[in-house]
Amino acid sequence: TPWLVWLLLSKRPGLAPDFVPRAWMTGSWPSNCWAGATMESQAEAERRCPDLLRLPAPRHFASYEPAQEAVDFTNIGGKNALAWQMNGLTPTRLDWVIYGGESGDHARPSDVAWGRSMIRQSRAAGAAPWFKQTGCRGYDSDAPGSVVDGEARIMAAGAKLGRNAIMSTPGLIRTLSTPHGSALVDLPEDCRVQERPAPLPVRAIPAEACA
Repeated sequence: TPWLVWLLLSKRPGLAPDFVPRAWMTGSWPSNCWAGATMESQAEAERRCPDLLRLPAPRHFASYEPAQEAVDFTNIGGKNALAWQMNGLTPTRLDWVIYGGESGDHARPSDVAWGRSMIRQSRAAGAAPWFKQTGCRGYDSDAPGSVVDGEARIMAAGAKLGRNAIMSTPGLIRTLSTPHGSALVDLPEDCRVQERPAPLPVRAIPAEACA
């Protein structure tokens, strides 16, 4: 399927070498197969990012969702994850970071500021940022005014949660256009960012490399 880009997403990227064709690990990883890992918190980013970046995939991406807290991708295990080098020989890094707040009936609150920080970190490192959604119980701690109680306010408002997402800013809780907070029109202007890495040329792979 050379006309598709496959996104292989896992919570256990360290197990990938046991499940992909053996030849993929020795130079035949398809150029239209990107490898990603879920990194919803700092602890999981620290744990999963090194395993992900050891894979010789052409593109590596982090699914920062459902976001549970602010994550510093620039200091994973004392290394710069977005420009991390494996064994000092093969440069590899996160090429793409996708941010999304949690959705669903029991969603936890998510701060738009976490996604805003992701955009800044990604751009500083040359990675592509994608702000996917606020989640259905969002608040913005960067908004003018005091929102130190933003999380508590959004949880209280959650009791009245209808079909669509809600967003808390100082003095206002508003209903958004979609259930997940994914409409660009509902996002702060500086968060209307949906970039992705360019696809790579697809090269022919011998059939035996896929066995």
